[in-house]
Amino acid sequence: MTTAPIRNRQVSLKQNPVSLAWVLDGNISSVAGAQMSQVFDAYCDAERMLDWDKARIEHGGDTCEAHLARSDAQRRADALYQIFLDAAANPDGSVGADFVTDIVFDQHTYETTLARLDGGPRRPLDPTRVRCETLDGVQLDPVEAVGVSLIHDLRRVVLNAEGVTIDLGRRRRFAGGARLAAQMQRRHCYWPGCWVPTRRCDIDHLRPHRSDGRTNPGNGEPVCGCHNRIKERGFTVTRCPDGGLSITRPDGTRLTSS
Repeated sequence: MTTAPIRNRQVSLKQNPVSLAWVLDGNISSVAGAQMSQVFDAYCDAERMLDWDKARIEHGGDTCEAHLARSDAQRRADALYQIFLDAAANPDGSVGADFVTDIVFDQHTYETTLARLDGGPRRPLDPTRVRCETLDGVQLDPVEAVGVSLIHDLRRVVLNAEGVTIDLGRRRRFAGGARLAAQMQRRHCYWPGCWVPTRRCDIDHLRPHRSDGRTNPGNGEPVCGCHNRIKERGFTVTRCPDGGLSITRPDGTRLTSS
């Protein structure tokens, strides 16, 4: 497995100067493509239902495929166009529907790949035993899938040798309205003496996600990348009753409140 599909990702949307039609072409990595395919298929299904509903009004119980106003190819084009329109109309700048992509791993593949990403030994995976796919069976690159399952809006599902779920990840990333609400709580990084503006900050889980910290504004605050990394070295950040923050050093002494 390589990261070539990630490095080589590209999309172009160009207009034919003669016909004035637009040509969409590109390469998408396995995980991103699986997510996009899930959204795209839902929109295609919706377009098909529209055609059937219109045909039934005209033909009643005798409605058949031949009565549909558009071909599959035309509906796919219209579905993609609708995705762009919905994205542009969404106030958060993203698709409004709450799509979640489940990535299913076998335990050996997940743990071996995770150790590799963490700097461990690069043990080869047996391609005949690897399970890394969406819930619908779309095959994914394990290296890419494990990496993005840790930081993006994906849900990992890890199965043991008996096929029993032993790990069901949850969303880790602040996005949309939750991110905006957390950003509005202050104008700069919460670390004392740091003035990096909020727009350039990450949104930090005060109680870490790995410790069941929730992805909501009450558990989120803007922090610059530098201090986000420093915090992970044993610092503890808690919210005070007055809404301020208390930062405790690894030795138990308090740094300050913000």
